Amino acid sequence: METRMRKSGFTLIELLVVISIIATLASMLMPVYSRAKEKARQTTCLSNQRQIVQYTQMWIQDHEETYPDSASVWTSLQIDQDILRCPTKGRATANAYVFNRLLCDMSEGQIDDPTSFLMICDGAHASTTTPEVTYANLMYTGVDMEKRHFNHALCGFVDGHVDNDLSLKGFGYRENFETSVGSEWSQTTTGTTPAGARKFLGPFTNSTVSLNLTGLPTHTSLSISFDLLVIGNWTGNTGPCQMQVTVVGGKNIINSSFSTEPTMVQAYPGDIPASNAGNTGAMLVNGLGYPKDALYRISSSIPHDAKTLALSFNASGLTGTAQWGIDNIEIIGQ
Repeated sequence: METRMRKSGFTLIELLVVISIIATLASMLMPVYSRAKEKARQTTCLSNQRQIVQYTQMWIQDHEETYPDSASVWTSLQIDQDILRCPTKGRATANAYVFNRLLCDMSEGQIDDPTSFLMICDGAHASTTTPEVTYANLMYTGVDMEKRHFNHALCGFVDGHVDNDLSLKGFGYRENFETSVGSEWSQTTTGTTPAGARKFLGPFTNSTVSLNLTGLPTHTSLSISFDLLVIGNWTGNTGPCQMQVTVVGGKNIINSSFSTEPTMVQAYPGDIPASNAGNTGAMLVNGLGYPKDALYRISSSIPHDAKTLALSFNASGLTGTAQWGIDNIEIIGQ
């Protein structure tokens, strides 16, 4: 009796089933593999930023505890080129990080909370010459941040720790207009006081100037303060020479009038139609070098949790020599 031997091997159907299983497993494993590779890149980026922060900390100790100026941050620090490259961004990008412009020229002693004050982060900013001068790889607004690691940006802080953008809580915006005026301002005109050579934003007459901040970290309240320069012949309530500062879509910071003539009444430090003697509440009277002037420090705290902030500064009723300006603005989000 003849015995037939079955040939070993796969049938076509069996082979197709095996290929299908392998393809399914590969499709499941590829995202895991890609995620693991990106995690490794993120670890390298964290190390880069930690080294940049540590190097900057050493640099300022050798330079009177003051951070480098806007024009020369990266050339002053002279950080190794390999450390400035983010592996996720690729070697074609020579510097994949942006330095917080608010730190430029700042003294270390001026920083209230180093644990929450941003120094660097993943990002990009190209230098500009119009409408104002800005410098490459400085962070001017939240737009300059790039969320390239699992849809998050890595950030280095003044105290030395590195985390992602989810850890950004609170913020500080400060501007004294000693260098170029950032694109967050609608007007970039600057002036210098005759006495003390104090540089400020202005002078302006009957006009509106706005400040727009975007990409703000998590916060629930704002403390807003600035110097208001009242220049020339302000006539208070009789004009009225009025100044209104408003959070767009929110409350008034001030809605008042000012007088540089003590015999005329003004509303400040109250709101219109309050009545107070001219120059009431001024930090300085006739000390800026103009025929008539006064300097006021305006402060207010308000609830605020939006990712954007728009401030409007509006003057009306000014005639003759009356002008105004802004200096030393500080906005702290908590």
